Amino acid sequence: MNYKKITWFFLLAFILLIIQSCKKDNDSQPSVSDNTQGGKYYLTATVNGAAWKANLVAAGDSAGLMIVLGFKIINKDTSAFTIAFPDNIVINHTTTFNPAQNSVLIFANQPANSSFTVYETDPPNKGSGAFTVTQLDKAAKMVEGTFSAEAVNPDQRSTKMDL
Repeated sequence: MNYKKITWFFLLAFILLIIQSCKKDNDSQPSVSDNTQGGKYYLTATVNGAAWKANLVAAGDSAGLMIVLGFKIINKDTSAFTIAFPDNIVINHTTTFNPAQNSVLIFANQPANSSFTVYETDPPNKGSGAFTVTQLDKAAKMVEGTFSAEAVNPDQRSTKMDL
């Protein structure tokens, strides 16, 4: 089974889910922030020891899930984070990433002139990680918290990334 294609499909499905929800009800419209223009939302991380900051961030609450998407696009280099978790998450409680519990972290990377690579925290693929939501405001579509993970390329499980 080609997990890279399946994971990419789910990443796109999350985006489509947010877009679809904003068509149904204006109150469920995702928050989007273009950080190249000084947007007020941000997503930062350390990826294999290097600082990473999204220049486009979108967040939404749909079908009982909070979904946060962060994209970093510089010239032809593209990378993205998707973090999803139940919208009734317990605040200030550390939770393990587990798709069976509707909590996932996916990092996708495509350097210029290179192939697309996906890294995920799915335990059956030897990925792991945890997150803590410290603040959640569904009305403002704003979430704050921390995460830490060892994400794995599902096609080559020996290829890992520290997030």
